[in-house]
Amino acid sequence: MAVIENSVFDYIVVGGGTSGLVVAARLTEEPDTTVLVVEAGGDHTENPLVKTPGLCGELLGKEDYDWTLVSPPQGSGQMLGGSSAINHMMVMYPNKAALDEWESLGNPGWTFDELSPYFRKFATTHHPSESLVDSGRMASYYDGKLTSAESGPLNLQYTPSADPTHTAWMDTFKNLGLQLGSDPRAGTAVGAFQNTLSINPKNGERSSSASSYLNKDVRQRKNLKLLTSTLVRRIVFEDTGGSTNAHRATGIMIRSPDGKDTVLSARREIILASGALRTPQLLELSGIGGASLLKQLQIPVIVDNPNIGEHVQGHPIVLQSFEVGPEVPSLDMLRDPEEVNSALAQYQETRSGPLADGIKSCAYVPLVDGSGQLSAEARSELWNAHVRMPSGADAGSKYEEAEKKLVQRILDEPTEGVLEYLILPAQTHVPAEPRTFADSMAQMDSDGCYITIITILGHPLSQGSIHIQSPEISDKPLWDPRFNSEPVDFEIMARAVQFVERIVGTPPLSNLLKIGGKRMPDLKADTLDAAREIVRQRQITAYHPAGSCAMMSEELGGVVDPRLRVYGIQGLRVVDASVIPLIPLGNIQTTVYAVAEKAADLIKEDWREATQKEL
Repeated sequence: MAVIENSVFDYIVVGGGTSGLVVAARLTEEPDTTVLVVEAGGDHTENPLVKTPGLCGELLGKEDYDWTLVSPPQGSGQMLGGSSAINHMMVMYPNKAALDEWESLGNPGWTFDELSPYFRKFATTHHPSESLVDSGRMASYYDGKLTSAESGPLNLQYTPSADPTHTAWMDTFKNLGLQLGSDPRAGTAVGAFQNTLSINPKNGERSSSASSYLNKDVRQRKNLKLLTSTLVRRIVFEDTGGSTNAHRATGIMIRSPDGKDTVLSARREIILASGALRTPQLLELSGIGGASLLKQLQIPVIVDNPNIGEHVQGHPIVLQSFEVGPEVPSLDMLRDPEEVNSALAQYQETRSGPLADGIKSCAYVPLVDGSGQLSAEARSELWNAHVRMPSGADAGSKYEEAEKKLVQRILDEPTEGVLEYLILPAQTHVPAEPRTFADSMAQMDSDGCYITIITILGHPLSQGSIHIQSPEISDKPLWDPRFNSEPVDFEIMARAVQFVERIVGTPPLSNLLKIGGKRMPDLKADTLDAAREIVRQRQITAYHPAGSCAMMSEELGGVVDPRLRVYGIQGLRVVDASVIPLIPLGNIQTTVYAVAEKAADLIKEDWREATQKEL
C-alpha cells in the first residue's frame, strides 16, 4: 500500500484492472489532471506466475490473484491488471452485429464503426510469421492493413507457427465449408482462424493492462497515484439540494490492510472500474440499488434502481475431450514432473515451448447441428419452440422483448457467427462443483493424451444477477448466472455439441484421434438427447461476466447513460464490463479495452465542456 500524501484528487478510479488502468493512464496524459487508482489486490506485475503465459491456470482460484466469488466462483482478477493479468490471454474481437445493436438499446454513438478506432487504439498486433501464414492457413483472411493501423500499448502476438493439430483444425473447417474469408477484427467472421494472444513477443511474457498501460514511464507520472491492497467500503455523497440528481459523488471511504477507515475526495468524478461482479456490489453498499434489498440490509437509499446487479450475461461453455495418438502434441505430457521441469527450463532459456503459448486456434460458426448449418426453417422452428416473448408493459418486460428481438436478428443471419469453437491440446475434467477453469485442468480423468473441443454460446438469452448479502464489503456478493434459464440456450448448445461430432469426424482432424480412443464424457452426440446429456455433464462458465450495470435507456432498465454516467447521481461513472448492454461473440477483453478507451475520451470531453461553460 502506497503512502498518499494528500486526500483530494481530480478523479478517483476504483479498480486497477483492465479498464481502470486504461482510464487512469489516458487521463494522466494531461499533466494538470490528478488521478488516484485504488485496487483491492496487490501489485503482482513482476510475479513469474503472472508473467509466464503457460502458468495462467495457477492463478485462477487463488485469493491473492482472484476474487473467487460465490455460486459459481469465477476468474475475476484481484490485483493490478485485474482479469487481464490472470486470463488465458486469448484475444478475440466482437461481431459487428452485436455492437450495432447496442445503439438500438438507447446508446447513440456506440455502433461497431464508432467503436472501431478504439479497437485499433488499445493494442499493437505484431505481424504473423510467414511460417504461420502458411501452416496456419491465414492467407485467406489476414488483413495486414488492420495490423498496421494499430498503435496501442498492449502487445499482441500470433504464435510463431502452427503445429500439425492446428493446421488440421484449419483444414477441417475448410472441408466443412467454413473457410474464413475476412479478418475477424473487421467485425464479420464465419470460419476457423488463428487468434492472437496478449503476449509480448519481445520478452515472451504476458501483456496486461498493468504491464502495458502502467509501464515504467506511466508509473513515474507525478499526477498518478496507486493505492493497492485497499478495499473501498463505499462511495461518499453530498446532498446538492436539487429535485433530480440530488446527490453528487464526492469521495470514497477506504479500508486499509490495518483496518483503518479513511475518506478520500475527488474534485471531478468517482470512476468505477471494479468489473461486472464488484461494481454493482459497491453501488449497492453505497445506497444505489433496489430499495427493497437496501432497506432489508439497513443501507440508506440514495437512488432506487433495482436494475443494478441484474441483466448479468456470460458465455457458457461445454468441454469435450478426445484421446489422440502418441505422436500428437498434448499438454497432458506435463503430468510428468520431468516434462514440467524441462518446459520451465526451455521457457526461461529461450521463451519458447509449451509455457510460452496459449489457446491459438478457434472458429466462429452460425447456428449448426449434427447435419451442418441450420436452414432458415430450422432456425425458425428452434426459436418458436423454445422462446416465449414477454407480455408485460414494465421496464423489465420491455427490455426482455427488445433483447430477444435483437438476439433473434443475429441468430437468424446465416453469415453471422453465433457459436465459438476452440481447440485445447489437453484433456479437461469437470468436477461436480467446479470452482475455476483451473479445476478443469488440474485433475486428469484418464491416462493418455487428449485434445479438448470447447463449445461456447456467443449470444445467450439467459441472464443472471449479482447482489450483496450483507452491508460489509468483506462479505462476497452472491452471483447467480442462471445459465439455461432460457430453454433456447440449452437447445442451441445441444445442437452445437452435435456439430462437434462433425468436427472430430472430418479429416484431417479425425486422423489425429486414436483409433478406438477414449472420450470425455463417454458419450457420443449422435442423437439430440445424447448431446443434451453432454451439455448437462460438461457445461461450465467461460468467466466473461458483463451487463450488471447496463448502458441502456432508463425506460429499458439501464444503469448508466451513453456517456457512462450513473443515472440519478452526479459525478459518478462506470467504465468496466458491467456497462456492456449485450455481450458480444468472443472473449470480452478486447471489448472492455475499447470501452475503457472511449470512456477516457468521454470523461475528457465532459470536463472540457464543463470548463468552457464556467468561462
